[in-house]
Amino acid sequence: MVRNTCTKELIISHIWNGLLMGYGVTEDEVLASAEGMIDSRPGWSNMKAVKEQQIFAVENNLLRTLRDYIVVEYIAKCLYPNEFADVDPEQELKDFSEKYIPSIPTDGIFLYHYVQE
Repeated sequence: MVRNTCTKELIISHIWNGLLMGYGVTEDEVLASAEGMIDSRPGWSNMKAVKEQQIFAVENNLLRTLRDYIVVEYIAKCLYPNEFADVDPEQELKDFSEKYIPSIPTDGIFLYHYVQE
């Protein structure tokens, strides 16, 4: 029998009402696009995941591609950071892109842990 030992509450989103992510996007641009997103959602400020800064985003174009496994690694690391401490999804994405699709730039934000200030 497999038991779910994860008691962590978190939010993982791939489409988040205008959150800017992707090629060439900087962290400052992600933060600017996220301004007010939590406060504009009724009830979100009361969620444990929001209070504990457990909000994660995945750039939509990573899904449904050969890079899906990187999203799975990222979610696993979000849920079980200690067990997946040696996994680096961002480096994995960079390595994959450089090896298999070198014509596409690797700069940008594709996986993001949003911390509301």
